[in-house]
Amino acid sequence: MKIAVLSVGSEILAGRILNRDLLLIADFLRKFGLRVTREITVKDEVEEIVETLMNLKNFDIIFITGGLGPTSDDVTKKAIARFFNVDLESSEMVLKLIEERLKDLGVEFLPVHRNYALIPRGAKILRNDAGLAPGMVFSTDKGILISLPGPPREVESLLPQLEGLLEKYKRGETYLKTVKTFGLRESEIYDRLKDCAWLEKAGFYPSIYGVDIRIETERKDELDEILIELKDKLGESIYGYDNETLEMAFGKVLKERDLTVSTAESCSGGLLANLITNVSGSSEYYIGGIIAYHNRIKVDFLGVSQDVLKKYGAVSEPTARQMAEGIRKLFDTDVGLSTTGIAGPTGGTPQKPVGLVYMGFSFRGEVHVIKKIFKGNRLEIKKQAAYTIMDFARRYLLKKL
Repeated sequence: MKIAVLSVGSEILAGRILNRDLLLIADFLRKFGLRVTREITVKDEVEEIVETLMNLKNFDIIFITGGLGPTSDDVTKKAIARFFNVDLESSEMVLKLIEERLKDLGVEFLPVHRNYALIPRGAKILRNDAGLAPGMVFSTDKGILISLPGPPREVESLLPQLEGLLEKYKRGETYLKTVKTFGLRESEIYDRLKDCAWLEKAGFYPSIYGVDIRIETERKDELDEILIELKDKLGESIYGYDNETLEMAFGKVLKERDLTVSTAESCSGGLLANLITNVSGSSEYYIGGIIAYHNRIKVDFLGVSQDVLKKYGAVSEPTARQMAEGIRKLFDTDVGLSTTGIAGPTGGTPQKPVGLVYMGFSFRGEVHVIKKIFKGNRLEIKKQAAYTIMDFARRYLLKKL
């Protein structure tokens, strides 16, 4: 079975956006035991799209994403019409859907919106409930061509409508699991797993958020056995699976133990609080926080000693310790977390380089401080600090309670 994904978008080639559509389509196909065998990205040019479609005409299934908007640079429908040698026709059904959608959004209907309703003759329309541009399905000499809008949210909304169409191509089912880890480098994980017989079924994807391990098998019992072995070898470095985030895992630990948390942030500037409160239901355990960016706030609200600041500086182990303890007492929570560091790109010294961050954890009278020198840009350093202290707190509470 030959399946291609043709992504249309000069912005993808320019590196301005990531091609998430490919990931969504590949994941969708797995439930039918199908795989993408070729991916091509082209510019928003009719001739290039048509030429590529001609080169793919012996493929069973062709997905083409992007270029379905109403403006002059959206040329995918023109290219498809030329490929099939048919005309673009205005669809009254699509036009009505566009008018209803805009009315629901409280947006004025403009003449340019009519371009959404121009459809190559012979298309089967897929209703787009997440946007304006409809999806389209065409029959080819070999199989089918499926045209989808570019925004990933819209692709995700449209794909379920294709399940009945793809059922006849089904070749079994593959089982996929993403194992989320934090605190171990990719090389460290590989060293622990190097003797596993199933290693060729695993892919490793490192980022500042940790290392994701994607396991794909053809049998569910095999996947279950691999997950058990992974848990045995990686332990608490595994914080979740698939779409679970570290902040979700941290919140789950707090919620299950009926604990509360507060945050005192300097270098992370509220990012830690933002991540924690990104989780629905976080109000059950997150009480509040203070962005103590200026030393005066550290002293007046968190009880950081003037002597400590004078002797050790704001970026120091004693300051992080007093910040974590101060916020825990001030907000009367079980856990207090703190961050203080140099996110850069300026402000570093030989003694305290850019990336140096102290993170404090206070729990019922015990205080621990982690010192790290992170690499990356300003936002990446802030994110690493936030995730590191959340992960430390998660592990600590798992062991203690």
